[in-house]
Amino acid sequence: MGLLDGSLQSQNFRLLQARNVISVAGTAVAIVAIPFAVLAIGGPASDVGVVQAADLVPMAGSCCWVAWPPAGCPVIGSCGRLDMCLPRAR
Repeated sequence: MGLLDGSLQSQNFRLLQARNVISVAGTAVAIVAIPFAVLAIGGPASDVGVVQAADLVPMAGSCCWVAWPPAGCPVIGSCGRLDMCLPRAR
């Protein structure tokens, strides 16, 4: 089996995977770099906690959006149920 068999034959899939790797790496670097940036500008350790908490708010909000979508959300579907929008296994 060669390296470019299956999904890796598609250039669009390879570009999507490369974008995902770059995005995850950037997120991981930011998690480490932001506290050092706060400390470098002279902020106390309590400011690091405030900045980390502020960074957590959008992530928690997006998790809540997926878990409990608002009624009539077009991403989930007009019925409001995710399982109704997913293809059924045959």
